[in-house]
Amino acid sequence: MLGANRNGRASCNDTVIAYARVANEVAVIFLSHNPQSNNAGLALTCPVPPAVLEDTAVSTSGRGMAFRLTSDTPITTYDILPYGGARTFLPSASLLLPTSALGTDYHAVAPHDVSDNPVTGGKLWITIVGTQSGTVTIQPETTLPAGPGLGAAPAGQTTTVSIDAGETVQWLSADPTYATTNLVITRRQQGGAFHNVTVGCLGVVTGWEPVGQDGEVEVAHVDLIRGMPPVGQCTGSRHEAHSSGPFGITVWGTDWCASYAYPAGASVRAINSVTFGP
Repeated sequence: MLGANRNGRASCNDTVIAYARVANEVAVIFLSHNPQSNNAGLALTCPVPPAVLEDTAVSTSGRGMAFRLTSDTPITTYDILPYGGARTFLPSASLLLPTSALGTDYHAVAPHDVSDNPVTGGKLWITIVGTQSGTVTIQPETTLPAGPGLGAAPAGQTTTVSIDAGETVQWLSADPTYATTNLVITRRQQGGAFHNVTVGCLGVVTGWEPVGQDGEVEVAHVDLIRGMPPVGQCTGSRHEAHSSGPFGITVWGTDWCASYAYPAGASVRAINSVTFGP
């Protein structure tokens, strides 16, 4: 079995090259692709229609489905993902092991994050493929963040997850390819006072500045990662913030040629009203 491609720029995702030792022949099997995938207008879809005409990638922590290949003759198989070579920017290949070679006890080595190189750095990920239905117990050295249908696996602790035959379970870290990650935190007075906001990896947030002239709202900028090195105990993973008063968070990732931002948390609401002039 093999899991679906986990990269975020899905193209001709999963391609298998099968070499039949008896017949001395080679076959190429195209499994799936993203029909809209392109690079600067150059299509990155499979050269022929694949088995699944849609993107099968799981691009966050979460669960997916695997492909299973069977043969009535001895074969050697390799997985290429994505297919297309250098123009995909993400060429990779691996030898596929038969299910008869698999065991029940592993030391898993995740890809290094090359965090000292913001150009070639990539996400940390690990994918487990179930050949039988049951449970898997892991004890990671780094916290693995939660995703849809999948809880987090805290660093140094034992976590057990269920998995079905043919299912994949994947943990994917936050994107370390952005050199700087920070939080913009706003808080509003409650009961005539501002309440402390605590970020788990940093402690109580300081450096608050007023927003506007009415003294009702304050803002603070908090670095989690600055120029790649982490700040305090912060890493590119799941973090929690708490306060007894109302507050909001926007997560920012910035680098030399790109940036992103999104509101964080499950309690997003208006903190004040704004009137724009004509």
